[in-house]
Amino acid sequence: MATRRPPALSETDKAYIKEAYERGDSHRDIAAHLNKAKSTVGQWMTRNGMRYDSTDQKAAIEKNVLSAQERISALRLDVIGIAEHDAAEIREVQRGNKTWKTVLRSTGGGEDVAELDFIPPNDKRSNASSLASHAGTIARLAPKEDGNQTAEVDSVMDKLINGLQKAFNNEGEQE
Repeated sequence: MATRRPPALSETDKAYIKEAYERGDSHRDIAAHLNKAKSTVGQWMTRNGMRYDSTDQKAAIEKNVLSAQERISALRLDVIGIAEHDAAEIREVQRGNKTWKTVLRSTGGGEDVAELDFIPPNDKRSNASSLASHAGTIARLAPKEDGNQTAEVDSVMDKLINGLQKAFNNEGEQE
């Protein structure tokens, strides 16, 4: 059984394919322009060392990377905002300007909201711990450039994580 070979391409077709490849045209566009089958153009390009990626795929990947970076940046800002708000609220309670609201759980499973003159250590510890965990996750997800995170990401995340760790450690000393 003889193998079926694709129809031969003329020299002008081959020259056009090379030019279009250098411009970044996809094999679909090239095949449509030459009125040839996509497989014919694609096979000839592959045999001649022309690796091609779909421009649509490249655009989609770049779009996904940008949207991921935007989401990570938004998460960073959220964490910083939450930490600043919590720090301000804790300062107000420590100065005596505000009472601390917490949930007290009874052994029977009931829950009561109570206002206290002090901040229970567990309230601050669990919140600081969850924020530090969230900040660490963001630091791991941050976009990398040449294997290293950018200096801006490092400085912001380091400041946030160090601040949360100091707050967490200071609470342990106050008990």
